[in-house]
Amino acid sequence: MILGVMTFSKRGQKTAEDLFEKCKEISPLYYDGDMPREAWIRDKFSYHIPLLFVGATGIAVRLIAPFVEDKLRDSAVIVMDQRGRHVIPLLSGHMGGANEIARNLADRVGTEVILTTATDVEDLFAVDVFARRNGFCICDRAGIRRISQRLLEGEKIRLAIDPAITFFKEDLPEGLHLVEASDGNVDLWIGCNPLDQETDLQLIHKPYVLGMGCKKGKSFEALQTFALEELQKEGIAMDQVAALASIDLKQGEMGLETLACFYHLPFYTYGADDLQEVEGQFSESAFVSHVTGVSNVCERAALACAGQGGRLLVKKQAKDGMTFALAKQIPRIQTWQTNVSK
Repeated sequence: MILGVMTFSKRGQKTAEDLFEKCKEISPLYYDGDMPREAWIRDKFSYHIPLLFVGATGIAVRLIAPFVEDKLRDSAVIVMDQRGRHVIPLLSGHMGGANEIARNLADRVGTEVILTTATDVEDLFAVDVFARRNGFCICDRAGIRRISQRLLEGEKIRLAIDPAITFFKEDLPEGLHLVEASDGNVDLWIGCNPLDQETDLQLIHKPYVLGMGCKKGKSFEALQTFALEELQKEGIAMDQVAALASIDLKQGEMGLETLACFYHLPFYTYGADDLQEVEGQFSESAFVSHVTGVSNVCERAALACAGQGGRLLVKKQAKDGMTFALAKQIPRIQTWQTNVSK
């Protein structure tokens, strides 16, 4: 993943450098002073790139204040003190993943993460984290607050799940009570399509996975245009896409990483050996095999991400050093776990 990093002292810079020596999977984008701080932050917010400030919380709050707009789209913001003793997820803890990023950073350096989101503090089900982790679209943002508030007040949430969605009933979190949609009294609906009755919140399955590859240095703008063009041909909107997938050689590839950040998509990468084991009929390329160790990246990555029962909908499409494939995954709940402290 990519992470914008701003420090305010030599000690803070050293702390950041030591941190990323232990977090090789993260590509830090350091603020280098070539532009005003506010312009740099505005740029990162425009692409929804997560930010780490190494310094005082107050400085971070003042700097990001003009750019905070939407809890479902804002960049994740994390603060770490200049000696790395505490890590604080400050903004977009759930949907932006700030809580998880902060936890991962803290675990790497053996320090303390300070969580303040109520559902995490009380060890309760967080419906927005659940939606992000399982690839569900949130239909009514106000419903997040309604569900969370009722759980915090000790109320039971009447949950109905589309029969088409696979899940493990025994893993159902405390506070959720399973009911039938036909009963007509549902607080939370998890389905493949909207439920035609009044609810507090509805989460709708996002069925598609993008598999993409590209030559080194391809821009976000080029990749975005290409992906949107191919999706439009299929009559599919980006908000129906659950994830972006590629080969592990593309970890840190700025264009792909930014594409994932911009649409708040998890970016999954797979080793060549793992991709080679994916079963199916693929568009083979001797050149791609020579460069990456596997004969096709985009199709295999899309299917690997789609998981068991997934199927390839769009075979490899290529344009100007970019490749695209689309897979459809079966509707399933992968995990009920939402508390990053576990």
